[in-house]
Amino acid sequence: MFAILESFFVEYGYAAVFFVLVICGFGVPIPEDLTLVTGGVISGLGYTNSHIMFAVGMLGVLVGDGFMFAAGRIWGQKILKFKPIARVMTPKRYAQVQEKFDKVLGIGAVIVGWIWWRKHRRHTFFREKLHEKRAAKAKKQTNQ
Repeated sequence: MFAILESFFVEYGYAAVFFVLVICGFGVPIPEDLTLVTGGVISGLGYTNSHIMFAVGMLGVLVGDGFMFAAGRIWGQKILKFKPIARVMTPKRYAQVQEKFDKVLGIGAVIVGWIWWRKHRRHTFFREKLHEKRAAKAKKQTNQ
């Protein structure tokens, strides 16, 4: 099985990574992380350019997730009547997902998590920049 996957990713490179990431966005149970790591590995082995692979990976994730977001935004509840989706998202399963979201997560948890992440990342960014400036200033003083 590994040999098949290896040959698929090595032979098709960018297209393989992009395609797998897009279908991950459609709900195919393949971890996006694994696909991104695989793209990094084949780049590290010299089969592809790492900068282009980075762009392909980002684009694949954004296209896959963006399409599903757009489908929900445009068609809303009507998309649940589309046969391929109706087979997977039955009314019972939809009710279970809604119940879990309301009970466990809720939109409040999503908002709080987003605010915490933004605040944490902003402070980390400024700490790193301050440290870089102090290090550059100290290096400049020692060279004089």
